Amino acid sequence: MARGSVEERQRLLDSSATPTPLPTARVAILMIVFFADSICLSFVLPIVPFMIKDFEGYSGAQEARIGFLSGWVCASYTLGQVLAAPFWGGLSDRIGRRPVILAGMLGNAVGVTAFGLAPSLPILIAVRFAQGLSSGNVPVARSYMADITDSSNEARAFAMIGAVFGLGGMLGPVLGGSLALPATQYPATFAATGLFGRFPFLLPCAVVAAFVLVDFVFALVMLSETGTERAAKEGRVAGREKEGRVAGTDAAVVAEAEAAAAAAAQAPLKPATAAALLSSRRFRVICGVFFLFGLTFIAFQEVFPMYVLTY
Repeated sequence: MARGSVEERQRLLDSSATPTPLPTARVAILMIVFFADSICLSFVLPIVPFMIKDFEGYSGAQEARIGFLSGWVCASYTLGQVLAAPFWGGLSDRIGRRPVILAGMLGNAVGVTAFGLAPSLPILIAVRFAQGLSSGNVPVARSYMADITDSSNEARAFAMIGAVFGLGGMLGPVLGGSLALPATQYPATFAATGLFGRFPFLLPCAVVAAFVLVDFVFALVMLSETGTERAAKEGRVAGREKEGRVAGTDAAVVAEAEAAAAAAAQAPLKPATAAALLSSRRFRVICGVFFLFGLTFIAFQEVFPMYVLTY
């Protein structure tokens, strides 16, 4: 039986069946992973212009270069993610989702800490780029979410991802701006000669890194590995038909679905090539939508601190 017909039959069956309950514990851990990554992306946006001004000592007309350099600092992170995403995705297909997600969280924790300790602009850009390279947890976590959901509950699960990303994008800049320059903002608590006086942008980085490490511990304990997506989803179709949860199915359909599920469970997954993915119009449309959303979101988040700095 063709793979496409199995997937279409699964969607039809799932739409008429009771939605599968989401695995609450694993979904909660994944939500924290997405939230932490959103904060790692957004908390630096309001502080990067001030870091560059501090490093380069720009003033007056020279401040016009701050926007250009800020763009490079912020773009280096997402550039690293774009370059490394295919590698992390392929690796998760071979060794499993869980170790890649855990490695990505550790990479984020180390990266944001090093970001706060960077002594110069070139090192700042290099650290941010390296953090992007090591942060493969979000695309792999999305794959994990796809593994543990089916068409009866995946819309609800992926809607939660969008909500959590939005929350992190809102709280990240607040966190970064509130905790940066602590010796200046909170002189009664942080001495100018202390650690956070010498590294005025370390405090928000340390707080974010601590949060990511706590998330790492929870994921290490509570996040189990998933099976293959094909076996899990097609197996659920056969199970629902066998239990009689869907009305109007005959013995031939049940037998066909059971045979497909058994065959899928034995067949190893072969990741699609980049050329095969790009040949899909649906894939290109989805990528285009994500690109436009990311462009507008990051553009506003990046430009607004520059407006405040020069107002």
